[in-house]
Amino acid sequence: MQYIDAPQPSYSYTLISSINISGGESSEKAFILGDSSTLYASHSSIYIAVADRWSIWARGGSPPDQETEIYKFVIDGKNISYYAAGNVTGYVLNQFSMDENGEYFRVVTTKEGEWLAGNFSETQNNVYVLDENMSIVGKIEGLAKGERIYSARFMGDKLYLVTYRQVDPLFVIDLSEPSMPEELGNLKITGASQYLHPYDENHIIGVGFEATEEGARTGVKVTLFNVSNFTSPEELSEYVIKGAWSESSWDHHAFLFSREKNILVIPVEVWNEGGGYFSGAYVFNITLKDGIVYEGRINHEPTNLENETRYYFYENSGESYEDYVSLSPGSYIDITLNCSTGKEWVIDELYDRAY
Repeated sequence: MQYIDAPQPSYSYTLISSINISGGESSEKAFILGDSSTLYASHSSIYIAVADRWSIWARGGSPPDQETEIYKFVIDGKNISYYAAGNVTGYVLNQFSMDENGEYFRVVTTKEGEWLAGNFSETQNNVYVLDENMSIVGKIEGLAKGERIYSARFMGDKLYLVTYRQVDPLFVIDLSEPSMPEELGNLKITGASQYLHPYDENHIIGVGFEATEEGARTGVKVTLFNVSNFTSPEELSEYVIKGAWSESSWDHHAFLFSREKNILVIPVEVWNEGGGYFSGAYVFNITLKDGIVYEGRINHEPTNLENETRYYFYENSGESYEDYVSLSPGSYIDITLNCSTGKEWVIDELYDRAY
C-alpha cells in the first residue's frame, strides 16, 4: 500500500490490479488517494482524476478551490507503479475529457461559477496540456464563459469540445503545439451533443438533445458534423426524435456504430406519440452523401405471438436488413430481420452475446 498526498480527507483508497487473462495470475497494489470514478488508460499509463470537492469541510467551511488532482501510474508488464501527479483548475466531466498523446497528457475541465466576497464569477472551461512529469506546459483558460462542457473528443492533435447553456457551440481546438493550444473555430447550433464519436478523420457524430433557442429541451438529436475546415465547422446533417431521450447520451456503451456498414443504433424512449409510449432502438444509415437517414426502429416491448416472444422492426426503406444492434448497455444481440407484411418486420432469431 502506498500513501499519496491527496486533497480529500478520506480513508478510502484506490486498488489497481493487473491480471494475466491467459494464466489467471494477478497482482494488486493499493494507493490511498481518495474517491474517484474518472479514469483514463493507455497501453503504458493510467491516469486517475480526483476532484477537490471536499475542501469546504476540510478547511473549516471556506469555498473549495475547484481543483482536480491527476495521478499518473506507469504500466510495465504486470507491474504498476505511481509516477507523478499534476493539478488543474476545474472538474473533469468523464474519461473522454482526458487523453494521452505521445509524452503529453491533455485534459479539459469546467470551473463552476461561485460567489466570492459578494462577487459572482461565471462558469468557465479550460484546456490543459501536461508533460510526462504532469507539469502544465500549455493552456487555454476562460473558454465559453457562462457555459459548461457537455462532451469532448480528442482526435490526434485536435480537440472537439461541446459547451452549452442555451445553444451548443462546437469548438475546434488545435493541440499540435503543446505549449500553445489554440481555438481554431466554432459552430453554434441549438441543442447540445452529449457524446461525440468519430465517423472518420473529418467528420464526427454527435448524440444529445435538441432545444429551443431559449434552451428548453425538445427531444433526442443525432448530428453529423463536418470538421474538415477547422476554422469553420458545419452541421452536415441532423435527425431529431421529439419528446424522446436516449441512454446513449451519457453512456457510450449504448451507442453502436459500424463505419463499414454506415449503421448507427441507439436506444430511445419516446413519450409523445399521441399520448403513447415507445421503448426500443432507432436504426439510422449514415453516409456523407445522404447524411443521417432513419431506417426503422425495434420495439423492445415483448408481444406474445403464437406463444413466442418477438420484437418488431418498423422499416422505412422497404429493403431487407441484417446487422448487429445494441438493445442495452453491456450486451449485443445478433438479429436477422426478414420482411413479413407491409412495413412491419419481425426479428426471427435472438442470440445473446457476451460483451
